Amino acid sequence: MDAINPCPDAISFRALATLHQHALVEADGARQEQRNGPALQELQGLLEQYGQLSQRLLAALNAQAPALKQQRSARQLMALGALQAHLHMGLRALAASED
Repeated sequence: MDAINPCPDAISFRALATLHQHALVEADGARQEQRNGPALQELQGLLEQYGQLSQRLLAALNAQAPALKQQRSARQLMALGALQAHLHMGLRALAASED
């Protein structure tokens, strides 16, 4: 998004459904890929790195859960739980974007 229309912190399901209904359908993704070759490849690489790093972070958080419970306050644990939820949603969104 741009400075005039900043990216919102949250979006309702109804607003998302409306955006989906009005989205343009691409006839041929291969042509678009040829036009944006290097930039699209870089983006794809970054998305793959994001997916791998998110999975590693989730695995590390799960492996260290007992130690974290002893070293962190309840508020910090809730924040880490929220981070885990966002990582899971991000991975699901990434998987959906590849379908």
